[in-house]
Amino acid sequence: MSSLDISQIRKLIQQRRILWKRHATEKTMNALKIETCPDCGGQKRPGATTFTVDLGFGVVVIRNVPALVCSQCGADWIADDIAERLESMVNDARKRRQQVEVTAFQPA
Repeated sequence: MSSLDISQIRKLIQQRRILWKRHATEKTMNALKIETCPDCGGQKRPGATTFTVDLGFGVVVIRNVPALVCSQCGADWIADDIAERLESMVNDARKRRQQVEVTAFQPA
């Protein structure tokens, strides 16, 4: 994973490709990092994926899950806060004990 140096950040701000806020958080600064896929070297970009879990008695499918998706091979990574919400959604589905449950991820 490579990160941008200050001159690259300034250039992106001047080109209006990123918006700079006076009180940038650590999360905002982390978003400026360019991440590469460990599998193929492609770039990880914001996108969406489908999360599927086999519960033994049934299957849960959650569509439109926010993730970083490799632009080259399609591998995906889900952030910890999103994973926690997915875990909650799967636990709720487990309680309903349906054979197949398909739902869409809803932003908080």
